[in-house]
Amino acid sequence: VTLVFALFGFFVLPPVVKSIAIEQASKFLHRPVVVKQVRINPFAMTLDVEGLSIKEREGDELFAGFDSLHVNFESVSLVKRGLVIGEVRLVNPKFHVVRLSDNRYNFSDLLEQSASEPKAPKAQEATPLFSVNNMQLQGGSIIFDDRPMHEKHEIRDVNLSLPFVSNMAYALDVFVEPAFSAVINGAMIRASGKSKPFADSLESELSLELADLKLTQYIDYLPVKLPVKLQAGTLDSAVKYKFTLDKAKGASLHVAGKTSIRNLEVKESNGDALFAFKRLDIELGLCDLMAGNFVVDRIALDSPDISVRIDKKGILNWTTLSAQNANATGGVETKQTALMDPSVVWSLGEFSIAGGTIRLQDDSRKMPFKGSIEAFDLNLKKLESRGTESAELAARFKINKRGEISVEGSVNPFNLSADLNLGVKTFELLPFQPYFAEKLNVAVTRGQVTANGNIKLRKAASADVGIEGAFSGQATLGDFLAVDKINSADFLRWKSFYVGNIDVSLNPMSVSVGEIALSDFFARII
Repeated sequence: VTLVFALFGFFVLPPVVKSIAIEQASKFLHRPVVVKQVRINPFAMTLDVEGLSIKEREGDELFAGFDSLHVNFESVSLVKRGLVIGEVRLVNPKFHVVRLSDNRYNFSDLLEQSASEPKAPKAQEATPLFSVNNMQLQGGSIIFDDRPMHEKHEIRDVNLSLPFVSNMAYALDVFVEPAFSAVINGAMIRASGKSKPFADSLESELSLELADLKLTQYIDYLPVKLPVKLQAGTLDSAVKYKFTLDKAKGASLHVAGKTSIRNLEVKESNGDALFAFKRLDIELGLCDLMAGNFVVDRIALDSPDISVRIDKKGILNWTTLSAQNANATGGVETKQTALMDPSVVWSLGEFSIAGGTIRLQDDSRKMPFKGSIEAFDLNLKKLESRGTESAELAARFKINKRGEISVEGSVNPFNLSADLNLGVKTFELLPFQPYFAEKLNVAVTRGQVTANGNIKLRKAASADVGIEGAFSGQATLGDFLAVDKINSADFLRWKSFYVGNIDVSLNPMSVSVGEIALSDFFARII
């Protein structure tokens, strides 16, 4: 009996299984199917299939296939009264997906066939018991040929391991811990986690890592057309998700992790520079998405470069982009932003900008203006939606590579209050002459402003008043020279014009000056 069993299992059954599998698969898929070899070990209860390939309906291109499939069945299935598989190993599976015109794919016929088949009503039955162990997928690949977009996307080195998954009683409260990795268009993606898929809590955790994802490869798949051109940008991400379902409290989904965008470059549709930066880091603390509780530990922007242009009609390039974006999204507007929604609670540990640059071009003036803000550094700490405490602010930047402005203190945007120390050093007037030259009969050829003081703002008790404020400090306009526009003769000059002990109040408006000093003064009176 043993000899007959062995002969049947080793030599008779494999070619029968191979023949039936090829015939039935070809009939169902409407595609040529080839299997190189089928091996069965009746004693070890193993099945091995080698060299499966499924061709396209037309032509010799590969539709799907794999190098080998190994399945090890366990005899304990008889004792457990359910299917128990000791190992499943799939090596080098390959899939070729083609997107055709009219949003059809090379597998659309299979979906239509399945949808058209009549479905007989099924009686309510309990899910059969099963336990599948040591599942492995090694070296998988998917080629996505998007012909309407004239693009090809490749997913290589797909590896998936799953120690076990089972709905048997002993495993209901045991975590299933899968692991996945792949290379998508050159970007590495890794995922690992644990889950109780058959427990009442559905408790699950997922860690997702993504490295070197080129954003330009996916921008064409956005549902709306952007009013800008994305020239470059790379995404890195490491995020953890945790989901639980409690019968009393409901579902909860927690998220934490870090996302970075590197070397982003965005241009206007006409090719003009718009926005770029070296790196943007966003670090999330433990956020409860279901409860609307968001914790942002840190946002850091490195070397942003922003171009601001005003054309001859006085139209700002950024407002044009906003209008185009509104048209692209159907002009949808929200009455209340998520940041101001009282049901959403959020906190920001730190927001920083390092080495920023803003390039300004204003062609709306009779004399076009061109300037820049460089070395822009900003640090904002401890900002939160409740507004119970003020945030800490420190900012510093240069104007046209010379003048320097600094601001430091506390702000609270939710109750409209601020207490800031202001510093201005060697702020040059000459570059800004296009904004006041037409209103004067003289031309300012030089002049520097230096100032320091304290600014206080607060929300007024009366809504009619709005904002109350005050400034106290001192200011100097030095090395000043204005000349006659007609003959370029000196009209007004001085070495230093100092105003000290300045006190300015807003609502009610009042101004007082404690000291004025003028040195090396010259004026030509006609």
